[in-house]
Amino acid sequence: MRSRAAARQKRSVVLPDSLSRLDYGAKSHRVRDLLEENYGRPEAAAGGREPIDALVRAIIGQNTSHPNQERALARLHARFPDWELLAAAPLADVVACLHPAGLANQKAPRLQALIAQILDERGSLDLRFLATMEVGE
Repeated sequence: MRSRAAARQKRSVVLPDSLSRLDYGAKSHRVRDLLEENYGRPEAAAGGREPIDALVRAIIGQNTSHPNQERALARLHARFPDWELLAAAPLADVVACLHPAGLANQKAPRLQALIAQILDERGSLDLRFLATMEVGE
């Protein structure tokens, strides 16, 4: 049986000297750059969906299982064919849809507020502009 120290040692990654001297923010930027140099930049949001869909999925998926996340998303899509309708819906309707994912009383108002804020600030839910922004922005 291996010791915990041996298990930790096996999992550790040795970075090139050029990366090991950088702070975490600089390391993550350099790793991203290396990945892009070797594999190219991803062209689509997670799973080929619109970025707003990926954002909604991330919020709903917090602290839940994938099947429960999918149930909640299916209920949301059935009740609100587009996210603009969700932003203006009664809170109780959104909570009911999110119930399978858990924490519906917390997620629903935050999701509505986020969508409303994006609509207010950007005029649409098109988040593709984020791809052109620098990480620090």
